[in-house]
This record gives sequence, structure tokens and C-alpha cells, in this order.
Amino acid sequence: MRPAPIQFFALLLPLVAACTPSLNWREVTPAGSHLQLTFPCKPEAAARDVAGLHQGLAKCDADGASFVLSWSGLRDPREAPEALKEMRASLAARLQAAAGGTKPFVVPGMAPQDEALQVELNGSRHARVATFARGEAVYELLLISDTPIRQAAWEGFAGMIKFTD
Repeated sequence: MRPAPIQFFALLLPLVAACTPSLNWREVTPAGSHLQLTFPCKPEAAARDVAGLHQGLAKCDADGASFVLSWSGLRDPREAPEALKEMRASLAARLQAAAGGTKPFVVPGMAPQDEALQVELNGSRHARVATFARGEAVYELLLISDTPIRQAAWEGFAGMIKFTD
């Protein structure tokens, strides 16, 4: 049975959030990310420039899971496909995880990329990761937990993301 599209879950988000008291969903725009998304708790955020490229991270922990957005600048947008592959491979290696099914991941306004995907990783921990790009930046959205990822938590986190400019 195929899961419902993200749009369906976006409509259900208020109902799901009401039924999940440990998740206090809020819209957040991490400085320098150019994204607005929902986190189930107040994230801590940090950004820095490394070798002339802007990098950032926003993270919070709720209901036994970590919700993470990271982003990094690129010198050339043509580097995006390889960078997205490397992001997913690096995470899988750190978790000693095998990739489950992959599905396309789309954020309105992002650069069309075959490598813009969401992937389930199962190994020492459970994770769902989505990677995508826009302009000279690549993004990674990550939900990680010691227990299997709840679909409602992923949809609440990944289903409302949008670019701010």
C-alpha cells in the first residue's frame, strides 16, 4: 500500500499535532537558510562560513527523536547532484545503515534534481533523510531516532517546508 501524498498529510497536520502532546509544532526560519519549516520544538541554530561558503544547522530533540536541518553553500550549482549523493552516503556510513526505499523530494522553488530524494535508513538507528538543492546551496532534512520513524512526525517536519525568497 502506497503512503498518501505529502499534501494529504499537510492537511492533517493540525489534527496529528493535536494528538501528539509531546510535539509542539511551530514555524521556524533558521537565519541564513532561506527556508521556513515546522519543528516540533524550539531548535538551536548555528551558522558559520567555512572556506568562503556559508553553512548552517538547526536542531531540536522531541519525543525521543532529533529533527535536523543542515545546509551548505556550493561554489557552483552544477556541484549539487554530487553533493546530494555524498550527503546521503556520508549519513548512511555514520549510521552504519542500509538505505531502504527512495522517493523524490520536492520543495516548491527548488532546483529540479534527480538526486533530490528522501531515503529511509535503518541501521544502528532509524532515520529518514531528504536532500535537495536551490541555487548555490544544498540542504539535508533529517529525522533520526532509536525507534522506527513515525510517518506523522516525518510529514509534520518535511511536509510544510518552503523557501522564503
